[in-house]
Amino acid sequence: MNVMIYDLEEETRKLVTRYTEPKNLTDITWSYDGQWIIFVSSHGFIHSRDNERNIFRMRPDGSELEMLTGEYVDPAEVPAPYGPLRGRVVDGRGECRVCAQGANVAEVNDDGTFELPGVPLSATWARVICRDGEDILQGEAELALEEEEGEDEEGEEAPVEEEGETAGREFAPVTIEMEPRGQGWCRASLSRDGRTLAGVLYQWTLNEEGERQYAYEGVLYDIEEGRQGTLECPEGKTLRGLAWSPTSDQLVGTLSDEEGTGLWLWDAEGNLLEPLVEIPNPEEETVVATEPVWSPDGRQIAFALRRRYWWKEPTQYRTDILLVGEDGEGLSTLVESGWGDVAQHPSWSDDGEEIFYQFSPGEPDQPHGEREMGDIWSVRVAEPTPVALTEDGSSYLPAFSPPLSP
Repeated sequence: MNVMIYDLEEETRKLVTRYTEPKNLTDITWSYDGQWIIFVSSHGFIHSRDNERNIFRMRPDGSELEMLTGEYVDPAEVPAPYGPLRGRVVDGRGECRVCAQGANVAEVNDDGTFELPGVPLSATWARVICRDGEDILQGEAELALEEEEGEDEEGEEAPVEEEGETAGREFAPVTIEMEPRGQGWCRASLSRDGRTLAGVLYQWTLNEEGERQYAYEGVLYDIEEGRQGTLECPEGKTLRGLAWSPTSDQLVGTLSDEEGTGLWLWDAEGNLLEPLVEIPNPEEETVVATEPVWSPDGRQIAFALRRRYWWKEPTQYRTDILLVGEDGEGLSTLVESGWGDVAQHPSWSDDGEEIFYQFSPGEPDQPHGEREMGDIWSVRVAEPTPVALTEDGSSYLPAFSPPLSP
């Protein structure tokens, strides 16, 4: 799937990415000045250090595309000299591939050995991904250059090498142990000054039954400096979405637990402030809030509310879109779905009068996560009568552009 720019006035469409992976996108937003598109994708993930999905940015015309996370280095920009990396994979199975920072990808031999040519000697890590049917194994290793003859072997820290001092040296062989695990980003929002990303990072491992167990955390990530910190989260609650305010240096996020769900606020350093609105589980239902987005003036927040009716068999699901004021007052339902239908990924128009969202019909017992695609609909906040914008069944993740700032 790819990012497409749809001009509502001209009714024209322009493809701005050309990825071949199906369903590789999980989130799309804009910078508040309209200069950048921020999105989360699994494209080229093996070129990142340990993520399955990374945060990217690009200009609205598709130029200056860049992977921001995962310690990615553009292969065209890594400096010489280069050398081969040799190593061995332990406990790998299926088809395994190896990549080092800023280098090409190579296949791992059947006996677990590999040789990856053309690795920049400045590289600091290598990564291996193994796929065996539906199973995924991952592993990584720190890289180091072999010691030159006559070097100090007393364990003292070596001096920083100047440019050119690595010429003629080679990487020490590495051993990479594989295990079933993974991590990546699923949500991202850029601060109004364009410097700090706030995102939801997931991690998964397998439990004793071989099922994936997920954990989530909110992360602050400086575009120039990297990871800055983690958002405070009350014990027992799960974070589902984050968004920077367009008018102040604070964040809104959605938290859920066994008792219910709600929206909370954080400051720019990740300190938890206070609950904005709390929604207890209705009788015979559980609810989970996700995907919060501020109105352009910062006075309202739209979010998706996943509902699970567990009292009858089979369990029924639906997702609605709700509104609440910046002060937590005026909670109301803007789009009420039927059981089996999903209205999600809300996005405000630049005048704050309309909300675009993804609508995916389905059977009542079909879980929310099985509806990645659908059609784009819109609804006016003052007159909530939904209107279909697309009818192809394969559109998703609407993100309305703010006015372009100079």
